[in-house]
Amino acid sequence: MFIFGYFVLALSKVVGMVLNFFYIVLIIRIVLSWLNIGPYQHEVIAFVYKLTDPILAKVRRLVPLQIGPVDLSAIIVFLAIAFLDVFLVNVLVRIAQGMLS
Repeated sequence: MFIFGYFVLALSKVVGMVLNFFYIVLIIRIVLSWLNIGPYQHEVIAFVYKLTDPILAKVRRLVPLQIGPVDLSAIIVFLAIAFLDVFLVNVLVRIAQGMLS
């Protein structure tokens, strides 16, 4: 049973790293939008837009929050990432600890 516990613990670490990576990419996307840099100016910028566009588009469709030129969908995504980081990762860690004890 301890093998599954370590697997779940490793899974929680991977999920946490993926969430942190997306958090950083989202911050880069927001800064790029402030600087008015389009997605076709560099390969790295295009990569950032390709990662963030699908989730931001879904949030914009579900909750169309825009105040003037400010798009608030990124804030909703930040809150979702924070929730998943605190809730999902900690639940996985607790499950792993229960399997390992």
